[in-house]
Amino acid sequence: MRIQANAKLNLFLNIVGKAENNYHLLEMVTVPLTLFDTINIEDSAVDSIEYDKEIQGDVLLKTINRIKSEFGIKKSVKLRVSKQIPISGGLGGESADIAATIRGLIAYWNINTSEDVVMKIGAELGSDVPVCLFNKPAKVSGTGENIIPLPPLEAHVLLLYPEKGISTKDAFKLVDINELKRVDSTRLLIGYMKKNIEEVNQHLHNDFTIIATTLDAGTRQAFRAFRKINPYVSMSGSGSTLFGLYEDQAQLRNHQEKLQKLGYNTQYCKIL
Repeated sequence: MRIQANAKLNLFLNIVGKAENNYHLLEMVTVPLTLFDTINIEDSAVDSIEYDKEIQGDVLLKTINRIKSEFGIKKSVKLRVSKQIPISGGLGGESADIAATIRGLIAYWNINTSEDVVMKIGAELGSDVPVCLFNKPAKVSGTGENIIPLPPLEAHVLLLYPEKGISTKDAFKLVDINELKRVDSTRLLIGYMKKNIEEVNQHLHNDFTIIATTLDAGTRQAFRAFRKINPYVSMSGSGSTLFGLYEDQAQLRNHQEKLQKLGYNTQYCKIL
């Protein structure tokens, strides 16, 4: 069985506080992208994961074990993972892979369960996993458990990958709640509901941008270069992927060519 794990993009990310479990409380507007990892599931004598790139940690093996434990599955599988979503790029690659593995294994083993159970398992495995399981535009709050559906939004997306990714743990360590200015997502959501890309662009926001550009000089330089071409450039997640949102694909291609001439690694995709 072959499944897709779609990247997610944060049009808005506000850190609003801390929960009792020490997780940060967030307010986000998140959309899935046509960029995706591919996971192939096949029967195996033992559970194993094979990546086409070097990956640290074994979150998918933990995911397999969690599904087997929850539903009493005695069989084993091998996952072959083809990575297209950048690692430590703020596009939710790890969470997307976990979500796709949950959905894939439930289908592969013909498990009959409820959406509530699926979401509960996802939340246990990561705060971004529920919205990746949802895999549609949404406003997300709390520690990722509160999901309000949003209508589709047609837009072209230009991604810029700085050379170095940003560790989510390192980024959160630098968060000082007292220094963050609370930004209201209402204006972005009004533009979103009107499907007005220009208005959405004017209200893109990510509290992690200043942290990521402080942590990594390469990200800071890339942000400045992109912003000279597109004043509405923003960042997704805890970084370091930067993005521009476009209604006009020709304008996107023009900007992409300029960035590539400067030596930056870019990619075109769309909101799913």
